[in-house]
Amino acid sequence: MANLIVFILAASAPGASAGRSDPTPKYFYKVIAWTGVYATLDPWFVLLLDCITQHWTGDYFQFYIWFEKQGDSGIVGIYLTFFMIITCTIVTGYFFYRFMVGVYMNGRILDLYRRLSGNYKTFFIPMDHEVSLKYLQWIIMRAKKQNCVVMSEKRNIKDKFGMYQDIYLIQIFKIQKNMLKMNRLFFKDFDGSIIEVPQKKIFVKTKELKHVKKMGLHGGASVYNKPDAEFVPLNQLCRNTNYYIRNNREIGTL
Repeated sequence: MANLIVFILAASAPGASAGRSDPTPKYFYKVIAWTGVYATLDPWFVLLLDCITQHWTGDYFQFYIWFEKQGDSGIVGIYLTFFMIITCTIVTGYFFYRFMVGVYMNGRILDLYRRLSGNYKTFFIPMDHEVSLKYLQWIIMRAKKQNCVVMSEKRNIKDKFGMYQDIYLIQIFKIQKNMLKMNRLFFKDFDGSIIEVPQKKIFVKTKELKHVKKMGLHGGASVYNKPDAEFVPLNQLCRNTNYYIRNNREIGTL
C-alpha cells in the first residue's frame, strides 16, 4: 500500500506541472514508470522472497498461522491472502495503466494508438481555402437572390501525376451596370474537396465571355436578378462587357 501511495504522488507530479513553460524531463517519466512496475508487482515479489528465504512467519503467512491457532483450516487464510494480493495488484495496475496511457510522455502511447487505429476522417486536414458543401450551397442560394450569373461546368484536366481527372467548377459573376464582373470561383477536386479560388474583382475578359455565352446556350449559365431589378439576357450582358473591355467605356456613353 505504501508503494501505491508513493507511485500515485509521483504520477501526479507531471500533471501538476503541465501549465509551466519547462516540460517534465524524460528520465523522470521513466523513473515513475519503473516505480509503477515495482508497485504493481511488489506483493508477488514479497511472496516470492519469503518462499525463497523460507520465512514462514512473514506477512503473507499470518492469516494461515492465525486460522491454524484458532483450530480452523489454514486454507481459508491462504484464500484470503491470495485475494488481498490479487486485489492490490488490480488496483495498483489500474493506476499504472492510467499513467502509462494518459500521462507518460504527455500521452504518447495514447497518441500512438489513435494514429494506428484511427480512420481516414480522424486525420482529415482541410486544404487551403477549402470550404464545406453547406457553405457552398449557402453562397449559391444567396447569389440567386442578387444580380448574378451562376455558371457550372465539368472539365477533364491532368492532375499532378499526369492522369486525367474530372473536376467541377462553379463560378459566380456579379452583374454591375449591366456588365459581368468576376466575383467567386469554386471547384470540386477529383478527391471530393471543394476549394474556393480567390478572384480579382475585374470585368470578364473577351475570351471568358465567349465561354460564358457558350455555356449559356447549353444551360450551364443562368442569370438571376433581384425582384425589383430589370432582367437583362445573358447575351446582352456579355455584349455590354465586351464593349467596355474594348473601348473602356459603357455602351451609349461618349
